[in-house]
Amino acid sequence: MERGSKAARAGLGIVLAALVASCGSDDRPLEYLESLPENSLGFPQAELISSSRSPEQASVEGPNPAQTSHVYQASATPEEIVAWYEDELTSTGWLSEGKDGDDIHRWRKEFIELLLRFSDAVDDRIRYNVTLFAQLAWYDPAPLAELETVPELEIADPRSAERNDAFPIGRLIDDRHVRPASIQRSYETPASIDEVIAFFESELVGRGWELVDPPSGDLGVGLDPDRVWQKDDVIAGLTFFPKQPSASTIGYAFQIAEVPDVEPGLPWK
Repeated sequence: MERGSKAARAGLGIVLAALVASCGSDDRPLEYLESLPENSLGFPQAELISSSRSPEQASVEGPNPAQTSHVYQASATPEEIVAWYEDELTSTGWLSEGKDGDDIHRWRKEFIELLLRFSDAVDDRIRYNVTLFAQLAWYDPAPLAELETVPELEIADPRSAERNDAFPIGRLIDDRHVRPASIQRSYETPASIDEVIAFFESELVGRGWELVDPPSGDLGVGLDPDRVWQKDDVIAGLTFFPKQPSASTIGYAFQIAEVPDVEPGLPWK
């Protein structure tokens, strides 16, 4: 039995290795990383100790992103090094994501993530590692922040009781899709569906919104709206939930979503 188990495990390992090998790797994200000025961004007078690189590699658990890594040694404090990178990166459009629980400092610019971590000092000089990752998707919080200022988000049928808090989702872009930013609120009301539609129609049209055909697909959170209005680059959707036979109220969701002005795709494809 033991011999058979070892043979089975060996066979499984061969199959998994073959699957990974058949998926192969993609050098384009790595080439894109290496073309960025941040790939060689070292603290002034820092000494480059070592470098490594790896392409995007498929695996049975999903693709591993391309990355480059550089180890530097500098005569400076960690605080001075972090402050210098913060100034350099944010001045060119990078967003600081702060420091995580593993003491790793993070910045992001669209699909690219930069990590900075410190190791033990050598000869009284600080060593640190800078790693760039080519992520497979980009979460963009900016459109969501704009949606939160849309005043129509507060509209609700006068007899409605809010069923849950606002459900916000930021824009997500990958190679094939753009999931729009959206904010959804759910309510219950004793009013009829026709009464709720009439109320929203009056409120929204009176504020310059226009009734339009529902877009193909949902608005980012799995809802297929029954009514859709649009004003500039923002969509408002009204979706009714199935009513239980014994219920005295109906449930509905009112959702504000962006009309994305970007196309799906990765910069290296």
